[in-house]
Amino acid sequence: MLRNYRKYVLSALLFITIAIGCTVRIYMCIYHFTNCDDLGVAMSMLIGEGNAWSIRNCIEGFINFRAFGWTYAPLQFILTCFLLTPGQSYFQTIVMGRLPSLIFGIISLFILYKLCVRVWENGEPVRERQARICALLLLATSFENIIYSSQMESYSIGVVAVFVCLFLIVINAEEFKCAYTTLIATLLCFSQYQLFIFVFCFYVVMFFKYLKTRNIWWKIILSGILTVLLNAHNLYIFFKSGMGVRGLNWNAGINGQYLFDIATLDGLLAILQYTFKFFASNIIQCYKYLLLPCKYDTVATVLAIILVVLSMAGLIGLHKGNKIQRDIGYFIDVVLGLYFVLILNGILTLVSA
Repeated sequence: MLRNYRKYVLSALLFITIAIGCTVRIYMCIYHFTNCDDLGVAMSMLIGEGNAWSIRNCIEGFINFRAFGWTYAPLQFILTCFLLTPGQSYFQTIVMGRLPSLIFGIISLFILYKLCVRVWENGEPVRERQARICALLLLATSFENIIYSSQMESYSIGVVAVFVCLFLIVINAEEFKCAYTTLIATLLCFSQYQLFIFVFCFYVVMFFKYLKTRNIWWKIILSGILTVLLNAHNLYIFFKSGMGVRGLNWNAGINGQYLFDIATLDGLLAILQYTFKFFASNIIQCYKYLLLPCKYDTVATVLAIILVVLSMAGLIGLHKGNKIQRDIGYFIDVVLGLYFVLILNGILTLVSA
């Protein structure tokens, strides 16, 4: 009796958490303040020959959105192209331009819920629901993620894409599905350039997972090659724009505090002290600014440290879990390792935005 009562209470909390996440995002989509990047997307979309909006502009934006003066990936604005027209009022432009971000922001909540169901589907029911609530609560109340869902840049499609990438691990847990995986992996790379990293890490995990299974091993190689070929144009634009060479380190902070730089340091001890301080400080900041919807004071810092420790414990728990959980754990290991290398080489910054 008590177990059933707890199950219903946890189910209600799940519903409330998702409802709060959706409501906040809808409100912010309408009333969130604008900035040059937000309005710049609409301005770029509405620049055309004579009467602004045209199907030709939409197609050109899909092929190379950099033609509009931006470095976004093609699918980030495939919906926005068809929602903005010159005759709209300022309010209509804001809402319609942000609508794709809102849609993907809400979708991310439901995909995360489904992902949690699949990852913990064979566990104890009450603990399953507890895990879903914790994961959804962090995403639903994440101020950074709410902002993603409230501006025209459509960063929220990247969140959806990462969750889908995790779903690929679940789908390929027993047998590698070559055609399906190739199609999804290609679309993920079209959604946001950062997905190049996640898709690469996915293939690394699959490669070593099936390394001793020769009849599957070649499918993974083939799928990886096809994904690269299908993204040839994206990779060309990515490197042509200079992002693949100079790295994505423009957001290094006013004092360069988010960009790893040991060029001016002298001695091994100084380098080790700087490295520890750099990663410890910036990781805590990332957790604080990405996940905590509260005033950024000492309490927030303490909560961020607790979340860091819980994340490490959760990663260890994944490695001790079932096959799917272990695969996701390996995926996170590879992603973190690659990010660590890229940060050490100054290609990426360690910052929350």
